[in-house]
Amino acid sequence: MSSKRFLFFTGMTLLLALLIGITVRLLEVYSLVDRAPSYWMEILLFFALITVLVYFVLHKITLIDPTEFVRTFLMSVVLKIILSGVAIVILLKLDPAGANSNAVFYLGCYGAFTALEVVVLYKQKNTE
Repeated sequence: MSSKRFLFFTGMTLLLALLIGITVRLLEVYSLVDRAPSYWMEILLFFALITVLVYFVLHKITLIDPTEFVRTFLMSVVLKIILSGVAIVILLKLDPAGANSNAVFYLGCYGAFTALEVVVLYKQKNTE
């Protein structure tokens, strides 16, 4: 795996997490939302770590056997959905009052980090 690509992707993931975190804090500070997600930091860290881990595994496996990319990517999506379901249940049990804001934020982060992953992988596959 090219360490430059991995560092670029990790940097983009951290930048996305930082932008989302700043946005949440600004919404909280200026009271632009009724209830900010109570576990927004944990959700961001979860998705940043999972996204970087999936990217790392995809590249390691495709270096060994490039024909395994699609199967590995689909498996990572399934595992991410299963982990997301478990995480959502835990968040709902920990904070029933903030369930709606946490769930909406969780789904938004899922979409944002998955979109980042797909766009970067798409661009890399088209340049190879």
